[in-house]
Amino acid sequence: MQQWYQCPNCGAQLAFGTPSCPNCRTQLNWPAQQQPPPQYQQQYQQPQQPGGGYQQQPEPPKRKKKSPWLVGCLGLVGLLVLVGAIVIAADSGSEAPPSTPPSTSAPPATTPPSTSPPPATFAPITKSGTDSLTTAPFTVTTDEWIIDWSFSTSDPEFAVFGFFIYPRGETELYTEMVLFPEATSGSTYSYAGPGEYYIKTNVANIDEWEITIKPAN
Repeated sequence: MQQWYQCPNCGAQLAFGTPSCPNCRTQLNWPAQQQPPPQYQQQYQQPQQPGGGYQQQPEPPKRKKKSPWLVGCLGLVGLLVLVGAIVIAADSGSEAPPSTPPSTSAPPATTPPSTSPPPATFAPITKSGTDSLTTAPFTVTTDEWIIDWSFSTSDPEFAVFGFFIYPRGETELYTEMVLFPEATSGSTYSYAGPGEYYIKTNVANIDEWEITIKPAN
């Protein structure tokens, strides 16, 4: 009758005389006699089957060994958790530095951009032509200015001369006007003030005309 014995380390089923446990690799020192020592004598005897022979008893469940890799990972996770707890405790115990109150001093006063007054004078502006004309805008910088005008014609009886001075952008409200003068030259005093203006002339049978605008002072 085949007898089976139990490994003293892991409990695996062993036959008498097996040099090492096939499950846990434990070296087994069997005595010279045919009977094993007491720690091996958990026997698994195969009872006879009807018709002869013996029925093999099922092997006891083997214990799974813990993987060294798994044990190392668990230890590392535990260490990280411990370090995190220490850092959180240190942060919560430290006092935050007092915050600096916002400055209540008034911002420096900004100097408004200087608006320099217009110059007291300007260079004379002269416009001339032979036919009716609308001039380009020009700039006057004084409160008072003088308009000198003149024309020449070879047919005085049918000559037509006249002009209007408008503020820039205006087409109806003029500031100064000269129409059908009795002489061929003259001057007009204006109080229109500084600004941008243009001249519109209406002439006929005129050889040449000229208008000059200059400061009154």
